[in-house]
Amino acid sequence: LDALVAGFPASEMAFPQDVARDWVSRAGDRARLRELIMPFISEPVDAAVLDRYVDHATNVPAAALECTLQACIRTTFADRVRLLTMPTLIVGGRRDAYFDAEAVAQLARMLPCARGVCLECNHEVPMERPHELAHLLEAFVAITCLDSDPDEPQPDDAELTRRFQEVAPRLWPTFAEEGFCESWPVPPAGGVEITGAGAGPIVVV
Repeated sequence: LDALVAGFPASEMAFPQDVARDWVSRAGDRARLRELIMPFISEPVDAAVLDRYVDHATNVPAAALECTLQACIRTTFADRVRLLTMPTLIVGGRRDAYFDAEAVAQLARMLPCARGVCLECNHEVPMERPHELAHLLEAFVAITCLDSDPDEPQPDDAELTRRFQEVAPRLWPTFAEEGFCESWPVPPAGGVEITGAGAGPIVVV
């Protein structure tokens, strides 16, 4: 799951090498890694979840940490991002200093079938807003499953309802209150900010 939700910049980052060296020097040091992570968290996080996160981080060798960090800093595929045409969900934290709401919105506007969603949190979205993120992913997958073959007739509301109930029965009551719609957003909860041109509604409950 970590690999599914971890961020990776599309373009090179202006990241000071002395800061990179400091991060790598913390490899294997549980206390210093925890100290490093805390500024990226602004919402309450379950202590057991945070401990498990730090435990995993402590097990990452310095060489792996350095290679991953340098790949993030130096790699760019920004010129290919606009070529993505599949449905894409971009999730960020409104208080994230590295990937803020404007960055989420800018990336969402660049892609033809993307939605950008900003939650009220910092950088560590899966830890800070786990339930909202899970609901977003579930709703995104459910809506994607409703997409029809362009060569087939557009399904009617009854067929869309049947498909949605099949793939996301837990979310159906929330969607049923609003009905299906052609454009975003169905009014979300929790101060969620949605941008982009993707089709279909998403609800955070």
